[in-house]
Amino acid sequence: MKKYLLAAALVMASTSAMADRLVSGSSDSFLGGWDSKAEACESAKIQAEKGRWDTEQVESFSKCDCDKNSHGKWSCSVDAKLEKMH
Repeated sequence: MKKYLLAAALVMASTSAMADRLVSGSSDSFLGGWDSKAEACESAKIQAEKGRWDTEQVESFSKCDCDKNSHGKWSCSVDAKLEKMH
């Protein structure tokens, strides 16, 4: 019985250690924004990827949330779901 409890505890511990993590990225820049919505979204994705550790990879990105500022420039934010690499 103790073997089974120990095995179950090890499975639960390894599962929680491999849990996914969420990081955010934003295309905000000192230039005041981007002319293109696509460029702003790509910039936000790059910023989100910079939040990952060496042992993680991007599993997926959320849809970019973009707005235009008063100068007609785009700014976007996005979330990246990260997963542990095996």
